[in-house]
Amino acid sequence: MAEKRDLVIIGGGPAGLTAAIYAARKALDTLVLEAGTFGGQMVLTHSIENYPGFPNPVAGVELANLMAEQAKTMGAELRELEAVTKLEFKNDAKLVFTAKEVYETKALIIATGSVYQHLNIPGEKEFTGRGVSYCATCDAPFYKGKIVTVVGGGNTALQDALYLSEITSKVFLIHRRSEFRADEVFQNRVFKRENIELVLNSEVKAIKGKEKVEAIDVFNKQTSKIKEVKVDGIFIAIGQVPVSKLWQDAGIKTNERGYIIVKDHQETNIPGVFAAGDVTGAKGQIIIAAGQGAIAALSAYDHIKAKEKPA
Repeated sequence: MAEKRDLVIIGGGPAGLTAAIYAARKALDTLVLEAGTFGGQMVLTHSIENYPGFPNPVAGVELANLMAEQAKTMGAELRELEAVTKLEFKNDAKLVFTAKEVYETKALIIATGSVYQHLNIPGEKEFTGRGVSYCATCDAPFYKGKIVTVVGGGNTALQDALYLSEITSKVFLIHRRSEFRADEVFQNRVFKRENIELVLNSEVKAIKGKEKVEAIDVFNKQTSKIKEVKVDGIFIAIGQVPVSKLWQDAGIKTNERGYIIVKDHQETNIPGVFAAGDVTGAKGQIIIAAGQGAIAALSAYDHIKAKEKPA
């Protein structure tokens, strides 16, 4: 027998936790399923300075814990380390499968976010959080006066390089092609910034160090030579990919990049199924994910109540 709920939320980042707060306040029997631990990418951020209500920087872990605690206080149930393995939609019922349980829910919110694309090179995993970062706006202050590198050629990479150049002593901007894909406005700014050194037609092949990042191996595609470059940190900005494959298999429509397509009020192509946060291609900001989570929860409430009205 499936465990019945009013609302199941898949994903425990800012979108999912905010949705849980709003849904529970509406007296919906709300369950949040998180494959890992609550907080999403927030917990990877040392210091958050742009979330309203915190005049002083707040650690990502602290903000995640506060959101989770608030959701629990409102009455939502939160289950960690319970990954969803399958979805089935039968008439108005939505079935959510995990290794532990099957849930039947009246409405569903998908808030599984996105993950940073990795270089998949030696040292990347080992030094994540110890010199390897995927968020310049999060971690730049830790590299004041130091030497760093940014990997990538799009808008995010060039914006990261510009931002870091204001804090660090030097920025190596490494791109595998001869030209950047970024908008010209960012390219022009980068070209004028004296402490940004362009390293084109090149790829990072390894990240090295002892307790933290100390150097990288850079392969020049034109000369076929590898050069060791001393750096204190490396910021990888080669894009993000949504966590959406499972949802595609269930019939939820996504765009060509894999982001869930949402209509007004965060609803997907399947009635009663909503999506919020980075999985929809949002701007990768906590406040935006939280806002979409709130909208999704209120929309789910309206959907449930409409179904309960007598014909």
